[in-house]
Amino acid sequence: MNSIGNEGISLRDLLPSLFWGIFWTNKPFIIIASYEKLKETFVKDGDTYVDKQLGAQEKQRLGQNYGVLDTNGEMWSIHRRFALTNLRDLGLGKDLMQEKILLEVESLFKDIDSNAGKPFDFPKLLDRSVGNVINLTLFNKRFETTQRDEFAQLKSLIDGIRDVASEFRYFIQFLVPWTSKILPKPSLGEKVKERRGMLDDFFYSQIDEHQKEIDFDSEENSDFVEAYLKEQRKREEDGDMETFSRKQLCAMCFDLWIAGLLTTTSTLTWGFSFYLHDPKIQKKIHEELDKVIGNDRLITTSDKNNLPYMTAFINETQRLANIIPLNLLHVTTKDTVIDGFLIEKGTGVIAQISTVMLDEEVPL
Repeated sequence: MNSIGNEGISLRDLLPSLFWGIFWTNKPFIIIASYEKLKETFVKDGDTYVDKQLGAQEKQRLGQNYGVLDTNGEMWSIHRRFALTNLRDLGLGKDLMQEKILLEVESLFKDIDSNAGKPFDFPKLLDRSVGNVINLTLFNKRFETTQRDEFAQLKSLIDGIRDVASEFRYFIQFLVPWTSKILPKPSLGEKVKERRGMLDDFFYSQIDEHQKEIDFDSEENSDFVEAYLKEQRKREEDGDMETFSRKQLCAMCFDLWIAGLLTTTSTLTWGFSFYLHDPKIQKKIHEELDKVIGNDRLITTSDKNNLPYMTAFINETQRLANIIPLNLLHVTTKDTVIDGFLIEKGTGVIAQISTVMLDEEVPL
């Protein structure tokens, strides 16, 4: 059996199997670019690939990694399960969440109408609408008209971190931390530290303010932070002072904001762009909406089965937008085998989603 470990092997041997190895010093990263191989690894054998390449910068800044995007093992498992359970309880995928979204849609329509006949920044309006849904889920509060500057500041910080992470030299520093000592300054850690600190200040102030309003005797939760703080208090009363913490809650807020805002607004922006630049699509969607919805109500998830063209358009938008071409960098939790090659524990594995999205042989 062939081996990928401390001894490198020819990439030419791997290409026929549609996965490639990238070697940084003696640690390989395997990029999986086949639909069948993605299913075989990340879906059917997910536990083997569940760990992630963690950022050294956050560990240096805070002493350890926090959140769900930047943790592994028991900490990741506990908080992932807590997040999924409580987000579902708060209405994710249900009518309760739909009501919050539709309220923001109506508010968005009002903003658009107020700009009728003059140019305006549509993605900026989308950003705030999506941000309101996220903040309602986290803190049960939206950014009102008087708080738009506060949201603009928050968005600029998130955009700043995204822009830093998008630069190739910072990607290298993430994968190989010691290169930050030889590459031109500022380093990845230096670029991110100030912005993350300001984001942390925002989240901590929101958490502190919200904590004063919570009825800890009530079993009902109005938002994610309330549910978290109640769970934290419960665990601390039982002697567990570490699993649920202030730093972890702050990191969870960051993860949910950065994962929810950038992905959703990017997808929506691409969707509207595809729609506006194709008159045939406009005509077909308009006809279907007129027939099924009319002009006296908003679309709801219950209409999906009756809107096949609209549904197909949304699915195709997500495919073509391809907003996360590589996804997170994962590492194997144990020795495993991919296509006959022995892959050692700790080997980096990356899902090349963009290749699959553009593969004409993959069934839609």
